[in-house]
Amino acid sequence: MKVWQTSCIVALIASVGLGLAAGNRPAATVPDVIPAAAANMAPAIVVTPALYAEASARLAAALRAERAEPGSAISAGSGPSSSGAEIVDQPVAPKLASLGQDIVQPLPAEPDASNAAPKAASTQDFRYLVYYVWSELPPAEKPAEIVLRAFKDIPLGTPAEEIKRAADAFGLDFNFMMAVAKIESGFNPNQRTGSYIGLFQLSQYEFGKFGSGQIRNARDNAVAAAYKIITEGVQFGWITHRTPDMSDLYLIHQQGWEGAAEHISHPARSAWKSMCATSEGKEKGERWCKRAIWGNALPAFKRAWKSVDNVTSEAFVGMWRGRVAEFYTKYVATAAAAASQ
Repeated sequence: MKVWQTSCIVALIASVGLGLAAGNRPAATVPDVIPAAAANMAPAIVVTPALYAEASARLAAALRAERAEPGSAISAGSGPSSSGAEIVDQPVAPKLASLGQDIVQPLPAEPDASNAAPKAASTQDFRYLVYYVWSELPPAEKPAEIVLRAFKDIPLGTPAEEIKRAADAFGLDFNFMMAVAKIESGFNPNQRTGSYIGLFQLSQYEFGKFGSGQIRNARDNAVAAAYKIITEGVQFGWITHRTPDMSDLYLIHQQGWEGAAEHISHPARSAWKSMCATSEGKEKGERWCKRAIWGNALPAFKRAWKSVDNVTSEAFVGMWRGRVAEFYTKYVATAAAAASQ
């Protein structure tokens, strides 16, 4: 009898142990850490001047069309024109952090980014790596190194191909990632603006924290940016208690998750004061905060608002909402046109 009881106890302990082990394993049941922002796209923020409202409306319409016709944007085609001032020609201000989304939506290759459509990307899912944001200790191996090791036998591709590869690996929207790279560097892996370098204009500190390898390498920079986007998006959500939409994603990339959260939470406040409410702003002072806004403002926006002191957080967010909408809409429309041929 005692033998039988002992056997039952051992069996129970073993089953509980196996259950706990399975529960701690980041497997196929890992939840989507960043829900599909395309499905939750908020309407444009109405600001004065309403210079970017039309682009935001086009983006919302394109997103609704994508939801109504899933899988319509799947082919390569021509990219957007290079008309209009690019922020890559303008920013002298500090930049902080990032976020992304969950559904991968194929995007056409850009003529100025690649001469061929992006090759098939790795199907391995690395979204579970976002769980390290809750870890008290750093992982034994950097998340970026885990991803790059999976790509080691794949030859280095064009910027568009590497952006596709990184977006797929982390479950990010390819259209959005391409729009960000277009705004940040014009798809130039060697682009440098002040202390920000590469496809996604990361600082050495940001690259060291989120990436691995060489900051001017298109693959290494794209992987670092993608991982930065999903992890800092989680931090943004903690503060704002909201799921970031696409306009938030780029704002987080440029202004940092703290800065983006302050802009969103206090729309009527002067934008530079929102930056001074962040930990970095408190440390670096008013001059830095003003440069973080005015140095990242588009030329037309500067002409309309005259001075950084006139710019509210709502207006600054509205400007970048429109800019991202402009490029994202072009990519979606081009892909849809190619798919219909």
